Amino acid sequence: MMNRAIRITRAVFPLGALLVASAANAVRAADESQPKPPATVDPKGAEFFDAKIRPLLVARCFECHGPDKQKGGLRLDSPSAVTTGGDSGTALVAGKPDDSLLIQAIRYTGDIKMPPKSKLPDAEIALLVKWVEQGAAWPRTDSPAPDKPAAKTGPLFTDEERAFWAFQPVSDPPLPTVKNGAWPKASIDHFLLAELEAKGLSPAPAADRRTLIRRA
Repeated sequence: MMNRAIRITRAVFPLGALLVASAANAVRAADESQPKPPATVDPKGAEFFDAKIRPLLVARCFECHGPDKQKGGLRLDSPSAVTTGGDSGTALVAGKPDDSLLIQAIRYTGDIKMPPKSKLPDAEIALLVKWVEQGAAWPRTDSPAPDKPAAKTGPLFTDEERAFWAFQPVSDPPLPTVKNGAWPKASIDHFLLAELEAKGLSPAPAADRRTLIRRA
C-alpha cells in the first residue's frame, strides 16, 4: 500500500514523492531498530546447556574469558558475547563446529589453542562440539546487572549507639565507695555491693557447708 502511494505521488508531485519516500524509509528504519524477541530454546537443548555446557564454561573458560578478564577481547559468559567474539571474530557458528573458532581452539587445530596450558579432555571437547552442532542453545538471555543499592548516607552509628558499653574502650575505673567495706572479697564485689546499697538492699549471708553441698 505504501509503495502504491509512493508511485502515485511520484507521478503527480515529484517533491511530494520524495517526502513520502523519506517518511517510508524512516518508518522502516524505526521498525528494524526495534529489539526482536529472543528466539525460543528447545527444552532439551536448554537442559543440556545447563547440565553440561555452562558448568564446563565456568570451570574451564571464565578465568580468562569471563566478567573480570577477557583475554584476546573474548568473553564467554553470555550468548551475545560469544556471538560477538573477540579480536579474532565470532567465537562460534551455530550448527557448524568445524567453522567455529571456539571448537578449533579447543581441538588445537587452529592458530589459537585453548586452554593454552593443556588440551581439554576428549569427553569435554565432545560435549562442546555436540552443543554447537545442536545449535548452541543458551536458555537465558543477557540481562543488565542489578542496580547497586544507594549508599547509606550519614554516620554509621548514632551517638546513642556509640555510648553502648560494648563500644567503650577498656578502662580501670576507681572502686565505688560502699558502707559494708568488709564484705567485698574482689574488686567486682565493690560494684555489686554499691548497686545493692543504692537500692536499699544488702547481700545474703554466707551459706554454711551443708547448704553449699546441697546446692551442688
